[in-house]
Amino acid sequence: MKAGAKKHGIRFIGPNCLGIQRLAIGLNATFSQGATLSGDLALVSQSGAICTAMLDWAETNGIGFSSVISTGASADLDFGEILDYLAYDTQTRGILLYIEGIRDARRFMSALCATFRFKPAVMVKVGRHEAGSKAVQSHTGALVGSDAVFDALVRRAGVVRVNTILQLFASARALSTHIKPTGNRLAIVTNGGGPGVMATDLAVDLGVRMAELSPATIETLNGMLPPSWSQANPLDIIGDATAERYRVAVDACLRDDNVDGVLAMLTPQAMTRPTEAAQAVVEVAKTSSKPVLTCWMGEAQVHAGRRLFKQAGIPYFTTPEPAVEVFPSSQPFTRTSAC
Repeated sequence: MKAGAKKHGIRFIGPNCLGIQRLAIGLNATFSQGATLSGDLALVSQSGAICTAMLDWAETNGIGFSSVISTGASADLDFGEILDYLAYDTQTRGILLYIEGIRDARRFMSALCATFRFKPAVMVKVGRHEAGSKAVQSHTGALVGSDAVFDALVRRAGVVRVNTILQLFASARALSTHIKPTGNRLAIVTNGGGPGVMATDLAVDLGVRMAELSPATIETLNGMLPPSWSQANPLDIIGDATAERYRVAVDACLRDDNVDGVLAMLTPQAMTRPTEAAQAVVEVAKTSSKPVLTCWMGEAQVHAGRRLFKQAGIPYFTTPEPAVEVFPSSQPFTRTSAC
């Protein structure tokens, strides 16, 4: 097949792949059953199953794609050439990658370095252990080398590597909102001390700096919050927090020069008005260019609030972990001279 394609100047995707989609021209050359929303994220995956799961999740969450490319066994077109295309594609603003193995490592790294100069990229790379490597070879036939070497190379390229599909989903939600941080100092506003501590622990684990509120911000909050608030970051604004209390706390953090982004968290309690609090956060977020992430924990009582975040293009999560993990500077990779 390769010889015949080369003889006639034909390039092909696969074999053993889902196919390709190019939403802007209405092309759906896949056997994916659901509808794919048009957007500005590109999804490139060696696994067709990962593609279908991602597309089904994305449709429900209102996230769209510019291109969906399932590479399969990559007998001809491989990641390097696909990334070269996406780097200069004006309809693509962010790239999600699911990788099992690389056939042409030199071209892949060259394309990865070039792509990241223009666009953010997040990847899942599997086959990190021997058992997984054997499964990869039986699936796509790709050879899997040292994971430590691969990890060092992608870190040099500046690409964020995550380990789970849930993290890839969370990254898709964050990239789709085009948040643009200028640093990694995070402020957390919460009406529950426990979730705030959980988020803080994870932030420290990931290298995210907990912002130190300025004296002026503390003074402002002291005049507007109950005396029992935490007086520090994370900002525990107490379980009976009203929508106005959320508005005041998030706004004060966004105005603080020591803060690069805010995570607003809520747990539903008898005194809580989750939808009103969500509306207050949405309105404040519009006044600042700093990223605002949200975590409305629970389900039935907070569903309407999450819908408001979705409509406003604000990343929203159900638990603290993915909310902290997608804070864009939580993986402080930078390019080196290797790229």
